[in-house]
Amino acid sequence: HSGTISWKEFKNSWKRKDVSTTWTLLDFRKQDCQELFQLLDTGNGEISVKDFFDGISRMKGEASARDLFRLDRKLAKIFALLEHYFPPVPQDDCVTPCSYNLSNYNSLTRSQ
Repeated sequence: HSGTISWKEFKNSWKRKDVSTTWTLLDFRKQDCQELFQLLDTGNGEISVKDFFDGISRMKGEASARDLFRLDRKLAKIFALLEHYFPPVPQDDCVTPCSYNLSNYNSLTRSQ
C-alpha cells in the first residue's frame, strides 16, 4: 500500500460498520464525507497518513477567537493580492457585486 488513501477508498470506508462508528464518535457524518476528503486532500487526489491525522486533529474542538482572527488576516491578505492583480470593475448600480478585470491573469500565471 502506498501510505495514501484515494477518494474511492475513503468513500468506501464509510460502508464498514467499524469505520462509520468511529467517524460518528469523532462527530463526522456520512454526508460530510466528500467535504472532509476535499479539506484533507492537498491537491493530488489522495490523502497521506500524515495529512489525514494532522487534518483530523486540527478539525476537532472549537475554533478560538485567535484562530478566527488569524484566518481573517490571511483572507484579507489574499483579497488584497487578488485586487492588486485583478482590480474590481465598478458596476452601474451599488447592489450588483463588482466583477474582476482578469486581463492580468495570463501575465501572472506565466511569471510563476
